Amino acid sequence: MCGRGKRQKRAAARSRAIHCLSRVKFDEVIRAWINDTVRAAKISKVETVDEQQQGTFDMTVDFAAPGYGQSMRGKLLIFKPAIVSRRDFVPLTKPERTHPVVLEPRSYSELSDIYIPRGFQVDELPPPVETTTAFGSYTAVCTYDAATHHVKYQRTLVMNAAEIPAADYASVRDFFDAIRKAEQTNVVLSKTQ
Repeated sequence: MCGRGKRQKRAAARSRAIHCLSRVKFDEVIRAWINDTVRAAKISKVETVDEQQQGTFDMTVDFAAPGYGQSMRGKLLIFKPAIVSRRDFVPLTKPERTHPVVLEPRSYSELSDIYIPRGFQVDELPPPVETTTAFGSYTAVCTYDAATHHVKYQRTLVMNAAEIPAADYASVRDFFDAIRKAEQTNVVLSKTQ
């Protein structure tokens, strides 16, 4: 797991970003981040809790995106439950590498709570994903609560600072490939009427 000092370093960077920007500017940055993945999202709330002493930064963003799902012939509706982009690393696509891979410490835990429109039921959910290495771990779990008509998607990444030798490059590439695949898997809804 990421050590406390490492989390504090990340939290401090976010805290500086918040404290250096006006609230309006900060909300604009968050709006742009959300709209990078979800076009025309209507953000209704952005709340932050910056616990510098504990080395944590929590943010809650409520938004509506009525056109986020893709209709398939009017019978199915598909969408990716990993809504916001977390791709802040260079894709590792080459088959080999001659230099080590240097990983910076970082972590996040994200819960998406997605309302399913009336007239639809869950047909397929992404399978759970869990991958753990010496340099980090990633989990993603998608569940459906029929009583509230919500899909919940929880993903957590913990990266440790590491310098991975070129000889072990495949393990790093496979780790990030597993994350990419998990975050590209769709929820499939079918029409009930």
